[in-house]
Amino acid sequence: PRGHHAMAQIAKWSPLPRQLAIFHAEGQKIVEERLEKFREEVIKEFEARESANPSAFQDPDFQYALGQAQKNFARTDDETICESLVNLLAERSVFDGRNRQSLILNQAIEAVGHLTAEEISTLTFLFILNRTRLTGNDIAEIKRHFAERLGVLAAGLSGNKSCYEYLVSQGCLTNNFGGATLREVLLRTHDLSWHKPFYMEELIEKKDKLPLDKVSNLLLKTEQGFVFVSPHTEALDDRLLQLQLQDMKPAVIDFIEQKKWSEAEKDQMFGEIFADFDELKARWDKASAGNYSITSLGIAVAHSNARRVLKDFTAPLSIWIN
Repeated sequence: PRGHHAMAQIAKWSPLPRQLAIFHAEGQKIVEERLEKFREEVIKEFEARESANPSAFQDPDFQYALGQAQKNFARTDDETICESLVNLLAERSVFDGRNRQSLILNQAIEAVGHLTAEEISTLTFLFILNRTRLTGNDIAEIKRHFAERLGVLAAGLSGNKSCYEYLVSQGCLTNNFGGATLREVLLRTHDLSWHKPFYMEELIEKKDKLPLDKVSNLLLKTEQGFVFVSPHTEALDDRLLQLQLQDMKPAVIDFIEQKKWSEAEKDQMFGEIFADFDELKARWDKASAGNYSITSLGIAVAHSNARRVLKDFTAPLSIWIN
């Protein structure tokens, strides 16, 4: 037909086929450069991480995960995505055979290819906030923990509700409809209802109910003074039982109640830790972030990114996925 002949003539003289060939060659060059960078980064990570297992490259299942990581790495130059893939691959090499850890890490390597840096950062904040915890009563240590971990990650928390809904669709989060505020989660998961440090003289005033020779083994010395083992963990009950001082628990609890941090003091502490706590709370509330819980898949992705951005975070993934 005449119309087909006209289209053929147009295609003959159109520059589009040549442009496509040029674009294809340029794209192929970028892919090859990224794959070379991937190989270099994998070698570097396996040499640097003691737990990485080079013999994993002999495993067909690991080879499949390696192929997925290569494809996802080649598709983007986003630093968060690329470094997360390399970290996940090194973590995957640790686990032999077909088990829960290896299967979840296989999923995580594939999932990272479908996530943005914002979504990975949001998962990482939720992971550190909800699934890690300090032990001890030293308020200075608590502040350092928040500043060096949550304070670093806070800027990456998304205030966009669609980010969380997409993470649910990818299996990284689940809906829990708890609706907790950020402040409530911080206080619940990190035991900031602990009491203020006190001087020994204050305890001496209570020596009729809290004899020093008995309670001294219940105390912890911090930079600011003394504290009791937290009544919000099993540590206090365990220590009282060990020392056969269970009858003193009411007096200890009463003393602690008098030394509780006020709500204003807790808010002041948050203000010292986070660059802009009010803005962070606003993002949390806007996205209803308290309505979501992180899954094992989300933990695997977040754990990898936490190792990347937090200098002191070296805890193995097996703590959370076993």
